[in-house]
Amino acid sequence: MSNRRGALVAAIAAAPLLAACGSGSSTASGSAPAPTVKGSVTKEVVVQNYTFPAITVAPGASIGFIDRDAEAHTVTADDATFSIGPFDTSTPPETLIAPTVPGTYAFHCKIHPTMHGSLVVQQP
Repeated sequence: MSNRRGALVAAIAAAPLLAACGSGSSTASGSAPAPTVKGSVTKEVVVQNYTFPAITVAPGASIGFIDRDAEAHTVTADDATFSIGPFDTSTPPETLIAPTVPGTYAFHCKIHPTMHGSLVVQQP
């Protein structure tokens, strides 16, 4: 009876270790992948005085737009490849994922037609 109990205890103790071996959570190099934080931003952009600053990022970067003006804004690509907003001072940063194709993307605010900017996506 004591041999069975010892085997049962050993099997229960080993179960989590065996489950971890087959989880498929490691990369080819054997290290665990970096965690992805939902809502993480790689670049913050402050919209102030009804102007957009120059924006240069890597392909696929996460850009957080923060409004410091009294009115809401949007960020809408002139060629319609992306659009976010409206966002204002009461909202958390509005996040835009940059295109993955390098190039210069012209954009505007749909609410304020005189507001224009450009997003430069660099070569990787």
